[in-house]
Amino acid sequence: MALVLVIAPASYGLDLTVTIASGRLRGAGGEVVSFKGIPYAAAPTGRLRWRAPEAPGVWRNVRDATYFGPQCPQPQPSGAVNEDCLTLNVWTSARSVSERLPVMVWIHGGGFFRGSGSNSAYDGEHLARRGVVLVTLNYRLGALGFLAHPALSRESARGVSGNYGLLDQIAALRWVQRNIAHFGGDPANITVFGESGGANSICILMVSPLAKGLFRRAILQSLPLMFQPTRRLREAYAGLESAEADGSSRVADIGVARSMSAEEIVNQIAPAPTLSTGVHFYPVVDGWLLPEDPAALIQAQGRELMPVLMGYGADEGNFFLANAPKTVSGFQAFVAHKFPQTPFESILAVYPARTDAEAPAALAQFFGDYELLTSTVLTARAMAGRANVYLYQFSRVGPRSRRLWNGAAHTADIPYVFDHVQTPSEDFDLPDKTVSEAMVGAWVQFAKAGNPNGPNLPEWPRYEEPDYRYLNYSDRISTESGFRESEIEFSSRVLEQAARRDRNQPGR
Repeated sequence: MALVLVIAPASYGLDLTVTIASGRLRGAGGEVVSFKGIPYAAAPTGRLRWRAPEAPGVWRNVRDATYFGPQCPQPQPSGAVNEDCLTLNVWTSARSVSERLPVMVWIHGGGFFRGSGSNSAYDGEHLARRGVVLVTLNYRLGALGFLAHPALSRESARGVSGNYGLLDQIAALRWVQRNIAHFGGDPANITVFGESGGANSICILMVSPLAKGLFRRAILQSLPLMFQPTRRLREAYAGLESAEADGSSRVADIGVARSMSAEEIVNQIAPAPTLSTGVHFYPVVDGWLLPEDPAALIQAQGRELMPVLMGYGADEGNFFLANAPKTVSGFQAFVAHKFPQTPFESILAVYPARTDAEAPAALAQFFGDYELLTSTVLTARAMAGRANVYLYQFSRVGPRSRRLWNGAAHTADIPYVFDHVQTPSEDFDLPDKTVSEAMVGAWVQFAKAGNPNGPNLPEWPRYEEPDYRYLNYSDRISTESGFRESEIEFSSRVLEQAARRDRNQPGR
């Protein structure tokens, strides 16, 4: 009698149906299973517009979680938009719910006025294959996310307004704490990472009493303006009274604004900012979610800080070349608007622009240095000594970066971190893959253990006195010390002069 061996089909990943607090979800995938468009809060519409997020509803049937939810309202969206947008997405390579993989939560950038967790640049399948559970999320943006107004503060039990987008992020992190074990993730091992406005958000969450205990470590990519030698520009992190006054100047009647469509609010109250005007709506020092300026809280002696991995692009400002003034006179007008106390000639001495053809690149370099490079380095130095800080410089210029920005510009490191570098292709070549492998390995190792050093990874020293060494991801990955120190010192002086001017202005 012949024996027949029957081999059951392999089950590579988690069950496609998962039960969470709100109900059952049906995802898709194999080795990596994804669950998309999961509500982490109720729709912030009607009476909930400009209110703290409330718990999501429950559903009886199995919810289809195979497609993304809509983006939050914003100028020039890249996909479907709806004010009912507080959703998140999960990618997991766990084989069972008991696996307890480290969790990485991505907070997208976009200057607090654009972006979404469904952007294809943040697709988490490749990163999840490295042994993590990855989460991306949406949060309210622009006027819908950060409008402060006296009428809204009167409605609040806390007497505050604004920061709704940050409250959304905190609600999402609480959702992760409660539910991520159902996806094979470890709620006690959560790393939050983000770029630009996302990195800015994370710095706030690190010092907010409302986010205490929700994550263990942080990764900050291209952190925008935060630190100066003493204080940061007053246009960022305004106090509640100042933010309410600005909101009142934009919205006369909250009742009328509540009757407007989200599209009308985006187009009429919160159009896209420009390089010169900056962000219209921004986090607020409200005394509740954010008790003080976050830079001051990070710098405060005696405050415990979690391990931090952070860095910047060598040519951050090149990303903004398309919006930079095209002439020397335009460069001068930008400086007169942003830094009226600084003679234009002193800036030209550091960032020369003898002709109109040279002006955009000179301004982009200046902008990148004071807005991103200086902020990242000074923040790292403020944290060093009280936390394990690991600093990187991203300076690899592959075919894609050369074609789009002619440099290692703002956002250029994102595909390397998300393991999206595929070779050979028109966008990347073999050195790009080498850099990506090293970055992905370090990011995942940091999420696992709070330290980016591990087997087959470049040695990464802590960023600390006296030499402040960092890892340079370039054509050759190396440990270095010092990068544009004279420009950082110059930018610090320019920013300090601006802060001194603002402190002396009545009502600021």
